[in-house]
Amino acid sequence: RDDLLGILIDATTPDGERLSAREISDETLTLILSGHETTANVLTWTFSYLSENPQYWAALAAEAEEVLTNVSAEDFALRLFSAPLTSAIFNEVLRLCPPVWVAPRRAIEDVTLGGVAIPKGAHVLVSQYVTQRDPRYFEEPDRFKPERWRGDFEKTLPRGAYFPFGAGSRKCLGDQFAILESRIIILEIARQMQLTTLREFPEAEPRATYRPKGSVPMRCLRK
Repeated sequence: RDDLLGILIDATTPDGERLSAREISDETLTLILSGHETTANVLTWTFSYLSENPQYWAALAAEAEEVLTNVSAEDFALRLFSAPLTSAIFNEVLRLCPPVWVAPRRAIEDVTLGGVAIPKGAHVLVSQYVTQRDPRYFEEPDRFKPERWRGDFEKTLPRGAYFPFGAGSRKCLGDQFAILESRIIILEIARQMQLTTLREFPEAEPRATYRPKGSVPMRCLRK
């Protein structure tokens, strides 16, 4: 079958060996647990920002119609990743509300960074949330401004200025899956309906993930 479970069942190693039932089970569990709350939070923030900025809905709906209509399975991912407005909105939400907002690390040796001595064994918190709101890299850093991502803006950023999925050898293994899944949901909803939050913009309640405090009820208006 042409779905995620089918892909895992049919997957083979370079030597032609298939995954064991235990490996398939582990991979499936990882996808469910690692990609559930994080993706749900990003989508909640996305539709909250769109509710606060309804001027984007019409253009997003038009883009959704173009991307999702008469598309082959082979071209589907390419269209998703090349949709400019969807990409800009999603990147901006990830910048403002990174699902994992702080990454804990432990120094494996003595090191000095930015004039600060960090001894071996020290715990260091690297915050995507703080870095991605740094005015040195992002003009009006606290403002929802998808337009900033048009063109080659991301290429102008120094390494480490934007890393919503982490970086280095510990970068999120499921980043492409999460991006693909989220864009599909955003585009499908934009094509079929418009969402409006029934409360003020949600306050953040950062825990293991960067989540909104309490529920975020929304009104769904079908087109």
